Amino acid sequence: MSNPFPNRTFTDEQLKNMSYDDMMLSIYHCQFVKELSLEECKGVSLQLMRILFRITGNRDIDLQEIHTRVMIDDLDTQFVNGFITEKEYDERMEEINERGTE
Repeated sequence: MSNPFPNRTFTDEQLKNMSYDDMMLSIYHCQFVKELSLEECKGVSLQLMRILFRITGNRDIDLQEIHTRVMIDDLDTQFVNGFITEKEYDERMEEINERGTE
């Protein structure tokens, strides 16, 4: 059976014409893609980064701060859902805080 979506890459023209809502919806749906090869994962990540840079490109936004906030949010989610222990949580939080002060 052939792939019904053989090319899932956004073109530059599509990115230029995306509304804010289109970008948010695209990003939102990417989190549910589970069965990806390493190359597909890299491709999705590349597209997400392209969208991120289009959104933040002409603004004074600290991407390191955003990265730190996302890492903390993900860590909180893992802890609340029981995927990591309190000890693991504390260790990872310390790592995040150390990276954030570099």
